[in-house]
Amino acid sequence: MSSEALATAPMSPAPAAIPGGDSSRRNRRLKIVAAGIVAVHAVWICVHAWMASNDMINVWRLGGYAMYTIPPPFIEYHAATRPAGENGGDWLAAPNGAFDTFSFHEANAYSIFRCAVPPVEAIRSLIADNTAHAGHDMRISISEQRLTREPFDVSRQIYAVLEITWLGEGVVAWRHQACGDADEGRIVLSDTR
Repeated sequence: MSSEALATAPMSPAPAAIPGGDSSRRNRRLKIVAAGIVAVHAVWICVHAWMASNDMINVWRLGGYAMYTIPPPFIEYHAATRPAGENGGDWLAAPNGAFDTFSFHEANAYSIFRCAVPPVEAIRSLIADNTAHAGHDMRISISEQRLTREPFDVSRQIYAVLEITWLGEGVVAWRHQACGDADEGRIVLSDTR
């Protein structure tokens, strides 16, 4: 085609407009959303690190980067019993596998919040899952691996203790010590034996 033919040829119609508005406006919205997500993420990293440094949460939970600063905690439960009414008596360690702590661990939010008092339902599930020990006082020590500086090592340390004392038929008192705080209460059980 000659240049004269090109000049006189009809031009093709302009492309139809994109529904929803201008593409630059859509790009601007995407940039604002992306910036908001990055900002929320940056704030969460700071909050998570602060909570982890104050031993409020398990650093390996809730999606923070503090988990890369220490080895995994590998939480363990150590159970002991003694006959009811023997306050001050010796605790007898229960052999491994003699105590079922899965429901307690699940009801206690998988120990995400390290220093939190276990909910009443967690204590009830611990008693219900261990009917062979009903009528005996129970002590559950919760330990985790911790990084120590002097000497530099990874060692298992107890950070919380839950004691359950039988007061009578279907009534228990509990005392929870964790992170320097202690809480206690009573629970009336409906069906324990």
